[in-house]
Amino acid sequence: MSESVFSIIQESKGHSIVWQIFDKNSEIAKKFTVSGDISLPYFLSADQAENLKNKIPFSVGTYELLVGLLIEYFSPPPMTATHKIKPYFNDILQDLLEEFKKEFGYSSIEECIGVVAATLKAKSGYLPSYRVLKTGVELVPESSKLKSDLVMNIWLGLVETGQLQDEEKHFSEIIKYYLGIRFEDIDSRFVEYLVYAYFISLWYFKRNTEKRKFLLSYGNKYVKSLEIMNKMVIFSSMDEFDIRMVRIFNNG
Repeated sequence: MSESVFSIIQESKGHSIVWQIFDKNSEIAKKFTVSGDISLPYFLSADQAENLKNKIPFSVGTYELLVGLLIEYFSPPPMTATHKIKPYFNDILQDLLEEFKKEFGYSSIEECIGVVAATLKAKSGYLPSYRVLKTGVELVPESSKLKSDLVMNIWLGLVETGQLQDEEKHFSEIIKYYLGIRFEDIDSRFVEYLVYAYFISLWYFKRNTEKRKFLLSYGNKYVKSLEIMNKMVIFSSMDEFDIRMVRIFNNG
C-alpha cells in the first residue's frame, strides 16, 4: 500500500489506526450508496505499521477493517474526506460481523465483538478493547454480557493499570453500564466484581449515603469474597474518595 493512500492518525502499544480514502466511484462507495469520497479506518499491527512507515508493500483485509471500525466507531473521519462515512459505519460493521460470525462459527454478533475485544486487550491493552466494547454496546444495546465486559475493562484499565486515566468519565460510565446489566444473563463469578466496581464509583461521586445503603443490600446479597466485602466495609466509612487507597487495597 502506498503512503498516499493511508494516513496514520493514531499509534498505540502494539498497533496503529489508519484511514483509507475511497472515491465515490470505488466499489465500497457504490455498495453503500455513498455520494462522495469516504474514509474507512483500518487496524494495523506493529509490523504492518512499521512497513507502512518504511514504504514496504503489505496488504490489509476485512479483519483489519472490522477491528478498525469497532475501535473508531465514534471518531470523526479525517478532514481529507469530502463525505462523512459515519452513517454507513453501522451498515458496514453489520455486514462484516455477520461474515465473521459465519466464518468462525460464533453464535452471535455479541460473541464476535467479545472475542475481538479480548484479543485486543491481550495484545494492545485496555484502551482499544474499551473502545471496541463501547461500540459493541451501541450495536447490541440489550447485551448484558458486553456491558459486563465493558465495566470490567474500564475498572481494570482505570484502577489496576492506569491505562485509562479520565476518572470522572470512566467512573460515570461504570455506573451507567452497570445499571443496564441483568445478572442472570452473565457469568455469576463476575457479579461480585461488578458490584464492587459500582460501589467504588458511587464513592468517587461522593454518593456516600447511597454507597452505604448499596453495601447493606447488594453487597450482602452478591459479594461472596471475604476480601472484597472487607474492602467495602472499610471504604463505606470513608467519605473522601482516594484512588490511591483503592489501588493499594487492590494490590495488597
